[in-house]
Amino acid sequence: MPAPDEPTDEAADRLVVEFADDVRRVDPGSELTFGRSADLVIDSNQFLHRVLGRFRHDGSMWWLDNAGSAIALRVDDLAGSSYAVVAPGTRVPLTYAEATVSFEAGRAAYRVAVERPALLAAAVAGAADATVGSTVDDAEATTAAVDVPLNDDQMLLLTALAEPFLRRDGSTSVELGTNRQVAARLGWTITKFNRKLDWLCQKFAAAGVAGLVGSEDLLARDRRQRLVEHVLHTAIVGPEHLARLDDRGALRSDPDHPGTAT
Repeated sequence: MPAPDEPTDEAADRLVVEFADDVRRVDPGSELTFGRSADLVIDSNQFLHRVLGRFRHDGSMWWLDNAGSAIALRVDDLAGSSYAVVAPGTRVPLTYAEATVSFEAGRAAYRVAVERPALLAAAVAGAADATVGSTVDDAEATTAAVDVPLNDDQMLLLTALAEPFLRRDGSTSVELGTNRQVAARLGWTITKFNRKLDWLCQKFAAAGVAGLVGSEDLLARDRRQRLVEHVLHTAIVGPEHLARLDDRGALRSDPDHPGTAT
């Protein structure tokens, strides 16, 4: 997901919605519909409602309305195990900093990513306050892999970043790939890679991992190295994850398999 813009008073509670590289920023006072023929087009799938769901702000909070008649929506909190099922004709408040909205239409399954930058920034600020004066070792000692829930794209990004170290035979030295090299490995644009890296660093920083947020110079120079050190140290990624990365590359190169909708 994209890094938040500098918030104005009007955009202080902005909602960021992403599906298949289509990113929408929705400010209070606006709304965003999604479906087969909506503001955010999901697919031409005839089993999908023209307008399945609607994100809207009522002046005090964000809501997700299920505007369909036959398809349920599931909202999962990426920071925990909470979830909600939104039946047709009902609604739920969006109180999570990061969530996914998933649903099925016919035999196809879809997932829409939703973030509230203001809530995530508040979590990052709180973590920074709590870890002032702590060392990197302190952060490593108190942050476990289970503290940071990761979606599929985030796991693939971490695996691709750490790939040179995961494939090292022990006798040679390796270096991190450049951002463009890693983006190409994933089949992403450099813009998509950079924004997902930004949010991943903020997510780990919010969990107490030091060295991922700070000045622009620090971020540009050290954050990828620091992130890789952490995920290898805590075994968040390992050699067993490389097969998924290889499968993704093989799928992209196969003209009969252009990708999936999720």
